[in-house]
Amino acid sequence: MIVALFVGDALNAEFSRSIAAFFVLSMLSLIGSYVCLLREIFIATHTHLQRTLQMPM
Repeated sequence: MIVALFVGDALNAEFSRSIAAFFVLSMLSLIGSYVCLLREIFIATHTHLQRTLQMPM
């Protein structure tokens, strides 16, 4: 993104909308990856808790 801004300035091209769109998409993908990570942690801890409770003593 930074390179595109510099190239756009050097060539007097208008890349601001595309840069903004890519930035929004990157933030949405980052949020999505955090949601997937939290879901994976929830599944792992839930599975571990179930296995711990089912162990015969």
